[in-house]
Amino acid sequence: MLLVFDLIFFILQPVQASGENTLLIGLDADMSSGSAQAGVAIERGALISIEEINQKGGVVGHFLKQVVNVHRGNPARGIDNINELGKMDK
Repeated sequence: MLLVFDLIFFILQPVQASGENTLLIGLDADMSSGSAQAGVAIERGALISIEEINQKGGVVGHFLKQVVNVHRGNPARGIDNINELGKMDK
C-alpha cells in the first residue's frame, strides 16, 4: 500500500482582518482518512507555533492565521487545494 503524505505550508499575501495586518499560512493535509492523525497533529503544532508568534507581536508586525485545506489522501485533490489557496483574495 502506497501512502502519499502531502503537506505544504506557504504564506499568502498580507490581508486586512479585524483592523490588523494578517499573513495567511496555508496547510494542505490529510485530516479525514488514513493519515488523519498525522494531519491533525501537524495542524495542532502549527497552531501552537502561530499562537506563540502572534503573542510576541507577529512577523514584522503582521499576525498569522492558518487556513486548512483537506486533501483526504488524494494527491490530485491536494494539487487542487494548493491552487485554491494560491488564488485566494488577499
